[in-house]
Amino acid sequence: MAEQKGDCWLLAAIASLTLNEEILARVVPKDQSFQEDYAGIFHFQFWQYGEWVDVVVDDRLPTKNGELLFVHSAEGSEFWSALLEKAYAKLNGSYESLSGGTTTEGFEDFTGGIAEWYELQKAPPNLFKIIQKALQKGSLLGCSIDGRKRRKLHSRKSILLRREYVDPAVQEQLTRRHEDGEFWMAFNDFLRHYSRLEICNLTPDTLASDRYKKWSLMKLDGNWRRGATAGGCRNYPNTFWMNPQYLIKLEEEDEDPDDPEKGCTFLIGLIQKHRRKQRKMGEDMHTIGFAIYEVPPEFSGQTNVHLSKNFFLTNKAREKSNTFINLREVLNRFKLPAGEYIIVPSTFEPDKNGDFCLRVFSEKNADSKYVTVL
Repeated sequence: MAEQKGDCWLLAAIASLTLNEEILARVVPKDQSFQEDYAGIFHFQFWQYGEWVDVVVDDRLPTKNGELLFVHSAEGSEFWSALLEKAYAKLNGSYESLSGGTTTEGFEDFTGGIAEWYELQKAPPNLFKIIQKALQKGSLLGCSIDGRKRRKLHSRKSILLRREYVDPAVQEQLTRRHEDGEFWMAFNDFLRHYSRLEICNLTPDTLASDRYKKWSLMKLDGNWRRGATAGGCRNYPNTFWMNPQYLIKLEEEDEDPDDPEKGCTFLIGLIQKHRRKQRKMGEDMHTIGFAIYEVPPEFSGQTNVHLSKNFFLTNKAREKSNTFINLREVLNRFKLPAGEYIIVPSTFEPDKNGDFCLRVFSEKNADSKYVTVL
């Protein structure tokens, strides 16, 4: 497949989608063709902030000199990817609105999962363990190489296994040459030659098979409103406390005897909603992030906790997003002791109106609720 300029992130997500027939069939429902019961329209399904949305398009595709302008197959005889792109452009307002994005954004809209990424030149020491757990959970994995050629490569399980971990009999099989597009390499070589790893962690409802270990999922919706709940980041101490606050209870520690660090692993993803659609009205992505605070002992077990302005003036965040950034989503992985915590999502500056979706994926059981302003 090939892509339009600025749309390569979507191409990469579509290519990864083809590696899982079950997930592909939800995005591109079967029993659609140009022959049987053909009516000139096709429908696709995309995840949007907690629900699956059906998008119907006709079969007219933009061309120039008789060739497709945007995503198209190398053979020129397949049209599902171009039709999928048209439906996704309709969902987001226009083809132009798809310019500039990350593969993880496409991953999430095609699966409903939560996608994280790692710059491999700054890989965390436990990255191999993260990859192992991701494969045990049926996650989609993709990797890329930076450079002018902008080549995009996608991984199956085998690409990320250390050769020294592989049984000799299996090693012998791996040395046989097959022209099937799959190859093996040492993990250290992978870190050296590749630039970025993307992992899309799937929701329990996506994984039909019982052989996968499944995440526990919490989803909370909210908004920032000027003068009420749009308090900006910690740089604005007079208003930061006005931001929405969410109480999460991490109830069980991970079951990982090989990891000496005890605690609860969880992912937090903060998505700002509908910002691509609003580009035609002069809007764009807000700069967003979040902070995590321990619930003070005196509030432990309560459900009506709303941390005050004075609390934030005198207490540091236990954890926070790596950065405030103007992407659709900010996401980070954390490991904290079991207990109660408050998540505070915010825009960087105060008085920015917007809607958002906050998701927490935890390895073990957890609970969450929105904390109302007292």
